[in-house]
Amino acid sequence: MNVARGLERHLERIVEGLAAKLFRGSVQPAELATRLVREADLSLTDGPAGPVAPNLFGVRMNRADLGAEDAPTEISDELARAVGETAIERGWRLEGRVVVEVTSDAKMASGKLDIASSVAPTSLTPWARLISANGDPLDVAPNRCLVGRGDDCDVVIRSDSTSRYHSLLWREAGKTWVADLESSNGTLRNGVLVMEPVEVTDGDTLTFGEAAFKFRVA
Repeated sequence: MNVARGLERHLERIVEGLAAKLFRGSVQPAELATRLVREADLSLTDGPAGPVAPNLFGVRMNRADLGAEDAPTEISDELARAVGETAIERGWRLEGRVVVEVTSDAKMASGKLDIASSVAPTSLTPWARLISANGDPLDVAPNRCLVGRGDDCDVVIRSDSTSRYHSLLWREAGKTWVADLESSNGTLRNGVLVMEPVEVTDGDTLTFGEAAFKFRVA
């Protein structure tokens, strides 16, 4: 799926009916969202868990291209949702909540955009949890979540049978996946050894070495 088609699908669902209220110039929501995702795509960096996308975007545009006085705030919220959903669809990691700051600049020509992006770590709401046998939960917050014994993992499992970087949990293409990271004692889903990335669903049992957890969508 190309950038424009994927973003239009998100925008149709998220900002349908808002275009007339929020925009009055030549810049339209789908165009702006497409530009934001293209900026994110071009700014991807490689991290231990895979591609990391920026989560902070600054957009400058001419005031004439905006509608109501509260348009920048509404535009920011809706575009942040669109970019965040697209990042999940593509399997990108976000280090923090997506924030899109739209500001007007009289020096910008009508119809033109200036976009800057950066990575700004913030706390994230868990999208899943790993529940141990005694009921203790471990939050799964960032997409492309590193699971292992190492203190720098996103989900830290205190077990000698768990490798420092044991597994990867992430969402992509509308599904959740788990992959083993060449761990010493393997990763199991419902008792079956994970040899390649496999889909995970709510209620599955994931075992990292000898440490077993119930996977629950938050």
